[in-house]
Amino acid sequence: MYSKERAQQITKNDVRFIPAGIHENVQLKSARLAESPTGNKFLEIVFEKDGHLYNSASSFSTEHRS
Repeated sequence: MYSKERAQQITKNDVRFIPAGIHENVQLKSARLAESPTGNKFLEIVFEKDGHLYNSASSFSTEHRS
């Protein structure tokens, strides 16, 4: 069940995002496969541009559908 209070507890306010598109002078800092507190697997990619870190996260399922 969704909990607004729980979502606020786990939300980071210091995260920046780069909009989709082609960007110059961007460096890949890290990539990791992890699992959220709710059990969803996600891929987090961190980039650096102009001295600032930016996150990109995508959730996915490992289940195969037929």
